[in-house]
Parts: sequence; C-alpha cells; structure tokens
Amino acid sequence: MKLKIRTRRRLYAAAAGFAAGLLTLGFALAELPLLEDADAALYDRMAVLALAPERASKKVRVLDIDEATLAYVQQEYAVGWPWPREFFGVLVEFLRRHGAAAVGFDFIFGRNAHGYSDDLLFAESLRRAGNTMLAFSLRGMEAARPPEARVGVRLFETDDEAAAWSAVERMLSLGLDTWIYEDEKGRWRVYAGGDDPKILLARIARHELDVFALDPSLAEGEVSETEGLGLERLRERLAARVVPLPPRARHVEGGDLVERFALGPEPAGRDFAPTSGIMAPPAVLALAATTLGAADQELDRDGIVRHFEPVKAHDGQLYPSLPLALLLAAYPPDARPKVSFEGSWFRVGEHRIPLEGDTTFRLRYLARRGYVEEGRNAKAALQDALREADGLPLKYDWSFLEGAYILVMPKAVALLDHSPSPVNDYMAGGDINAVALDNLLNGVAVTVLPRWVEGAVALLLALVSVLLAATVTERVSVEATGTFGDVVRLILRGVGGALAAGIVVFPVVLADHYLFKHHDTYLNLSLVLATPLVATLFNAFTAELMERRDRRSIHEALGIYTSGLVADLVASGGVEALAPRRDDISVYFSDIAGFTSFSERMEPEHLAELLNAYLSEMTEVILQHEGIVDKYIGDAIMAFWGWRESQPDHPIRAVRAALALERRLAEIRPELEACFGVRLEVRAGINSGVAVAGNLGSRQKMAVTLMGDVVNLASRLEGANKAYGTRLLVGEATWSRLGGRFLCREIDLLRVKGKDRPVRVFEPLCEVDEAEEAVSAFVQQWEEALAAYRRRDFAAALECFERLSGTRVNDEVAQLYVSRCREYLAAPPPDTWDGVFVLRSK
Repeated sequence: MKLKIRTRRRLYAAAAGFAAGLLTLGFALAELPLLEDADAALYDRMAVLALAPERASKKVRVLDIDEATLAYVQQEYAVGWPWPREFFGVLVEFLRRHGAAAVGFDFIFGRNAHGYSDDLLFAESLRRAGNTMLAFSLRGMEAARPPEARVGVRLFETDDEAAAWSAVERMLSLGLDTWIYEDEKGRWRVYAGGDDPKILLARIARHELDVFALDPSLAEGEVSETEGLGLERLRERLAARVVPLPPRARHVEGGDLVERFALGPEPAGRDFAPTSGIMAPPAVLALAATTLGAADQELDRDGIVRHFEPVKAHDGQLYPSLPLALLLAAYPPDARPKVSFEGSWFRVGEHRIPLEGDTTFRLRYLARRGYVEEGRNAKAALQDALREADGLPLKYDWSFLEGAYILVMPKAVALLDHSPSPVNDYMAGGDINAVALDNLLNGVAVTVLPRWVEGAVALLLALVSVLLAATVTERVSVEATGTFGDVVRLILRGVGGALAAGIVVFPVVLADHYLFKHHDTYLNLSLVLATPLVATLFNAFTAELMERRDRRSIHEALGIYTSGLVADLVASGGVEALAPRRDDISVYFSDIAGFTSFSERMEPEHLAELLNAYLSEMTEVILQHEGIVDKYIGDAIMAFWGWRESQPDHPIRAVRAALALERRLAEIRPELEACFGVRLEVRAGINSGVAVAGNLGSRQKMAVTLMGDVVNLASRLEGANKAYGTRLLVGEATWSRLGGRFLCREIDLLRVKGKDRPVRVFEPLCEVDEAEEAVSAFVQQWEEALAAYRRRDFAAALECFERLSGTRVNDEVAQLYVSRCREYLAAPPPDTWDGVFVLRSK
C-alpha cells in the first residue's frame, strides 16, 4: 500500500510539474517583455564568459586620441581641441604611407573653427590618400548656422537642377565655398561665397581655366589654352559679378552630397531603423573622402548595443554604416565587395552574415578592447610623422599597419562617445564599430537558435527535472515527518526541486557556453532555466498538497482513535516510523476528582454523554497546544509533548496547556453542572524526562504509548494532589526547565510510593507575564515560610503559614503546613528529620 501511495503521488506530482512547464513555455512564446529582458541579461553574462581575444582580427586597429595625445598637441603646438584639421591630414598620410588598407574617423567633422583654408588642406590629404572614410549621421539634429558670407560671385546659371548640382560638385572640388539659389522662375544660380570680396576673387582666380569651364561667357572668346585669360582681366570680369548673396541662397553642406555614396535603392519588405535627417562633414571634406559611413548605432530596448545594422536606409536609398564604409574604402569603386541582402543573410563579398530580424545582425564581441596596438596612439603617430618628415628614424614599429583597417577615435574622457555593451558598461562607440568591422571582414556574427529549439530543450529538461525532483521530494516527504512544519517541508521540497533542476540544466549551460565561445552559436537560457525550475517547484507544491490530502484521509480513519502526529507518521513514513525509541518528553496525567462516587449514581448513557463532552473539550485544548493524546482511561487523560524531538520546549508547552485546561474547565463547568448535575473538579500531574515512546504491544495488537519512570511519576503526582488539596502538581524535572516563565510555589519534598529518592513538587499558578502583584507577593512570602519550616524554625513558619492561609480561600496546603508546624512545636521531629513527606498511597 505504501509503495502504491508513493508511486501515485510521484507520478501525479511529476505530471502536474510538467504541465506547469508547458504553461510557462506557452507564456514565454508570447514574447513577453519580462522574458526578453531575462534573455538579454543572461546573454550579456554569457557574452562575457565567451570572450575570445585571440580570435580578434589583427587587421582591425583603433588609433586613440586620448588624454596623452591632447596634452602633447597642447604642449607642443599650443592648440586645444578641436584641432586644426591639418593634424588629421598628417595622420592620414602617415598611416597610408605605412600600408594602412583604409583610414576612417569615428567622429563627425563639423564646422571648422580654424577657417575654410584648413578644410582645404585636410581635403587635399584625403584625396591623396584615396582610402579614407568620414562619418556622417542619419539622425541629424537641426542644422548648424551656416558660415557668414556677405557676397557671392555667380559662376553658373541654368534651368536644369541636375546641371546646377553638377556645377556645385565641380566648385567644391576646386575648394570653393559654394551656395545655390533657385529663383521664383525656377532658374538655378550657383555662387562662390565669402565675406571679403578681394580674398574671394583671388581664390576663384587660382582656378582660371576651371572657372571658364563653368561659365565660358567669362572669357568672351579671349581664352588661350596656354595663356588663359590673364588674372587681371579675369578678376575684372569676376568683380563685375560680385553681388550680395540672395537672402534665400542655401549654403551647400556635406549632407547635400551624401547621396553620391548611396549603395542603391532601399529593398522592399525590410524594416530598417528610422532616420530623421543628415548631419555630415563640410561639403569640401565629404567630396574628398573615399567613402562616407553612417555612424548611428542601434540600441536594444534596454539601451545596450547587441545588434548592428550594416546598412542604413534614408529617403529610399541605402547607405553604408561606418564600419562597412571603412571596409569599402580599401577598394577602388569598381572592385568593391558585393553588398546585398539574401533572405536571412547579409552578404559582404564572399562572407555571409546571419541576420537577426530584417536588417541587423548580432555583434560577436571577442574582446573588451581587442583592437588596440599597445603603445600606439595618435600621439605616437604624430611624433613619428614629424620624425619621418625630418628624415629621422621612427621611434615606434608601425608594421602592424600593413593591410590594416585603421579607425581613428576619440578616447579622451572629454571627447568620448560611449554606449553600454554586453561586455562593458562603458564602451566607446569606436570600439563597438571596430567589433562590427571585424565581424563584417570575417563573416562572423552570433547566431541565436530559434525559439522552437529553445522550447524543445526546455521541455525535455523540464521532463527530466520533474522526474528527478519527484524522487527528491518524496525523500523529503519520508524524512520530514512531524519534525518539520508544513512550511518548512514545502521549502525543503522546493529547494530539492530547484537543485534537481539545477543538476539537469547545468550541463546544458556548459554546452551553450562552448557553442557560443567556439562556434558563435547561442541558445537563449531564460526558458531553459525557468521552465524546469517552475516545473520542479510546481511538482513540489503538488506533492505537498497530495501528501496533505493523503494525511487528511488517514486522519479521518485513524485520527479518531489516535494522535494526529501518529497519523502523520503513518501517512508519510508508514508503521516503521512508529518504532519504539528513547525520547525526552513531558507527560500529563489528569483525573476527575470523585468520579467513582458520582458515576455510580448516573445512568450509563448520561455518564457516557458527560465524559464525551468533557473529554472533547479537554482534548481540543491539548491539540491547540500541539500535544499528543496518548489514551483515555475512563475519565483519565494521558497526553505528552516532545515526541520525536519535535518540541525542545515541551515542559513549557505542557504546563501552559495544563493551565489552559483549568481555565477551559472553569468555563464549561457551570454548563456541565446544569446538564448533568455534577460539579467537575480535575487533578493533574506533569513530569519530564526520558521515556521509551513508540509502537508497543503484541503481535496481535499494538498501541502508540509511553513507558518509563517519568510516566509513573507523572501519574503519582496526579494522585498526590489529594494529599495537598491542589489541582496541578509538576515534578522538579519539569519545573527546572520552565526558564522562569511561570510563577510556581513549591509544595513539598515528596517521596512517592515505590520510589526511594524524594522529589520537589511545585504548583504552577500562572505565567509570570500574567501574574498579579498580590500573587507574586504571596509566592515570595510562601518561599520564606517554607524556608523557615525546613530549617526547623517552626514558630516562625507557623506565623507565616497562618498569615498566608488567610490570604487565599480554602488554601489546603497552607492549612496543612499550619497543622505540621503545630505538631512539630508540640513534639519536635528527630535530628534526622529531612522535611520529606512520604506518600503512602497512589
């Protein structure tokens, strides 16, 4: 029968747990935000554990503009940030000479505080290098105020908008600050602008033949291919065209030229990140750069950069991201790698990168800062560029530049643009772009296995977990008998279930780490962790409910005849749990005073009704105080506390229950007297100590009971009440373990029948916290009187006991000591008198 109960309980609990796992999986597949957040957090932890710096590409390098670089330029050239752009030109040409495949800048060049001529110098360096990338943004803010230009020289006029913009590009390539204007009639005019007419005319005149190509009417047939028009005549004719710029003339910005770097039309059916506007470097720089790259990075919902969009869409056109643009800058325009979407893949040349969603891939972070060459920053590059220009030997080894993609990025705290990443809470945007470039170059990205794979793994783990947990929780059920309460047992089962889930899930987590680190494949872990855990916890909860139901069933069958704790033990561990053993317990015996005499006068039916009513009330109080009713012997009750080490404070519980029994009897006494015509008075005794407790009896009949001297003494103390006129006596073994919580008066030094050693006996009056001042004073005076009595000062003792006998109504104990004192005063006891009272009867 026991095996059947356990097997049924285990199977039902496992089935319930597995059902809970299915329910959890169903909620998870609904893509709840909480699950996504958990997946993201677990992914970040795994990304840190799966770092593999040795796999980071040596062909991707960042060149930091750090605090040391800023301090060097400030000290050597007395220039603060932002630098004159000539410095960046020096960097570009130095890096190119030493074999850099491409050079890019991870920041957007804005309006130049050092003048237009400085932009021209930088633009010339960009053109000479022929492998440079500048950054722009497709989430541009409101355009900055254009430069001041009071006058302009009209160099081109047409009705064709396309021709006007073609002229703009030619003028920008000449280094002319360009403005464009469309009048009310739709006619386009292109101006070179400036704030000083003389400087403006001189700048235009330097490009004499190119200016004629824009507007042949300037030559009026006098141009020679070898001699030209002549600067003086050209300046005269240009001066005639100097006019105030029209108020609605628009300064040509770099953003106006971005479209020339587009990769093609935006493909249909793909959901790209939103854009708002273009913020680009000055037009003269944009035109000189080999490529432009969008520096915008996509943040996940929690603000962390896990995904990357390699191309951006704006106004129906595709634009390369900053890393992709840097990659493309290394190739001539007609030999660049093919860039395209192919289903769920993004192709860059011969590499295909798995997409997650329509347009993004998941970045594979291989290192926190794995693309920095030790000791090589922008300061070192500037220093060696100057040495090289002076014909001096270089201080640093720059061989790592050969064939490398170099990303110049601000690293000084004051300049740093940073975002949190899975592997670093404070990661520079340039470092993230370096990761993306490495991924694009080598076709590397993290592949997250689909939800159905995660769900299948989670369900399999849930099934194995609940089967293992069912065994674990059943073991807890067997061993956690009355020692633990329901809450503790449920917690233990929950912990056991969680451990079972952990044992099953741990190898999967290890395998996931291996796949991530070595094969860039990841299985989301939130379901893998949550589903087995929920299943095992629900299994534990169900097992507890079923055990409680089984215990209730057994209680219904056994509880009427035995203790609830006995029923618990039988329900959870079988009869073996009741095997006899030594236990430290407190035993309670009670008996109705004069029961024999009035029972003879009552009809048997009325007597049975009286006993049932009385025993029911008393039993309820005992059970409320977590006692075990051993048996009823006619009108007598035998109960105990502390069985199976369940109640270390069992003496306190027993005395507290005995006082509660007295109060309850006082409450029901009038009703019982009215119904049955008898007044019930009960005597009780309590003793504590070691007894043999368990299933005792014969092969034919067994009973759970106690056996030992502690039991016998409790019974004798109940009978001793007759000699003192008391209602409750406790032995010294019980009194000594009450911890001063009860106010007790010592009654006597008593030697009961069948025992040689006397014991001190006490009468508990109330709990100390509930004691009235008069009762406390009474006990103190009683102790003084008893002390006088035991030191044979019978006269003083008599005086005290006589006074005390008048303070409590019918205090038979005080009257008893008054009688003893008078006897001893009349006939003193022998010198061997020890104050022991010998109880001759039971």
